[in-house]
Amino acid sequence: MKLTIFDAQDKFKNEEFLEFVLLKMKQRLYSQLDVNKLRKAEEFFNKYSRYKSVYKKYISAREVVISGILNIEYKVTGNKIVFEINSVQIFPSTDAKLYEMCKLINNGNLLLRGYPIFSSTFDYFKEHLNEYYDLFINRGM
Repeated sequence: MKLTIFDAQDKFKNEEFLEFVLLKMKQRLYSQLDVNKLRKAEEFFNKYSRYKSVYKKYISAREVVISGILNIEYKVTGNKIVFEINSVQIFPSTDAKLYEMCKLINNGNLLLRGYPIFSSTFDYFKEHLNEYYDLFINRGM
């Protein structure tokens, strides 16, 4: 559940461009968010003790996804750029890692059908990255 870009020509390493992509990615995720597809995930989180709130608070799958969106970050290492959800962030009032909760929503398991909101968005940006680069270069003209 991450977007990895190999940039041998250093075309995409401009930090301003990466922030632009991150913003567009978050906008797309918000626009794709369908609360109806998250109902089963909510039931799952509130039924199984691993995800139950420490404070007996109801866990909203929508809040999990929004937290995941807000915690997407990118890292540049050599000629590789990786966009992913922060892997150490803990979801508030639980002991569960936010990344793991988002991964469960995205991929599902034997008891929960996946809602691939993150992987479909990452795939979309991998496929259309050059178009976003052109949009970025030609902005304001």
